[in-house]
Amino acid sequence: MDSKIVFKRSIIENNIDLFLEKTKHLTKLELLFPVKACSNNLILNMFKSKGFGFDISNQAELDKVKMYNSFLSMVGPKCKNIILDNLNHYIIFYDNILDYINSKEDSTHKGLRINFNKNKCFDFSHFGIPFNKIELNILQEIKNIHFHISGNKLIPSLTKQIFKIIKLCKNLQVLDIGGGYEDLEVDEMVKFLSCIHNRLKDNQILIVECGDMWFKNAGKLYTYVLSVKDIAKNTKIIYLPISKEGNLKWSSPVFIDKNSNKNQNKIKYYFYGATCYEKDLIAFGRFDYVLQENDLLEFEKISPYSAEWNTSFNGIDKIEVVYE
Repeated sequence: MDSKIVFKRSIIENNIDLFLEKTKHLTKLELLFPVKACSNNLILNMFKSKGFGFDISNQAELDKVKMYNSFLSMVGPKCKNIILDNLNHYIIFYDNILDYINSKEDSTHKGLRINFNKNKCFDFSHFGIPFNKIELNILQEIKNIHFHISGNKLIPSLTKQIFKIIKLCKNLQVLDIGGGYEDLEVDEMVKFLSCIHNRLKDNQILIVECGDMWFKNAGKLYTYVLSVKDIAKNTKIIYLPISKEGNLKWSSPVFIDKNSNKNQNKIKYYFYGATCYEKDLIAFGRFDYVLQENDLLEFEKISPYSAEWNTSFNGIDKIEVVYE
């Protein structure tokens, strides 16, 4: 019995189609899919067919998507060394001022990656240049700005910062935002983007780059009980033949309890990986099931990043990944 992760392409496609339908009034909006989130060719073809461009951070990612002739947002320290060949539709976002100034690229093909100076109102990305450290003459000439916010839920604070960019960057053409927006409901995301879109001038576009958001409810893990350990009354540790660190990167797995016979004596389970590492906690909760060795288990909320990070770790095998 082997563990595996299954991603339903039909769910991913439905997530995309719903978003496209709800944002069709945003005529200045373009969408990018980050290759680092999932480099499977079936998935990349799907996003291309839906009109997406791609976000890349190195030569290997470029090689995966350059045949699509889509718009490319290049972000990260290795991007300045990418072999561009005959690419026409791209922007390289630099992480420091000198790389931006010394770049031989035309101003329409280069920009800056910024951060918001550890603003306590929302999570901070360590990438990029603190926005308040950029000289005014650079801000007034620059055409392309990119930033990334991880796990942000405080949309009003973020929107305020974005309005500041639009106001100060007089020649802005592209505002490229990435980050962990998967916690937002579709309508919340549409409202957020509409607010920004309404501030843009006719010659400006808004680019959104996100990965996990499109995989909502699409990924499941199937594995089995390696062993069971009682640690207290109605409390057990379930060891699984996988690793949170090696196989389930950036996922927050939830055990699917299919027992219809509800009772008052639910058992509290801790699902641990088999790495002999105390932090290898995969999931926990109270469920009706009485789990036993070799029982087949199903978990939801699996991130596509799990497939990209999937490694053999401390003797734990890679998980099979299926896109069906």
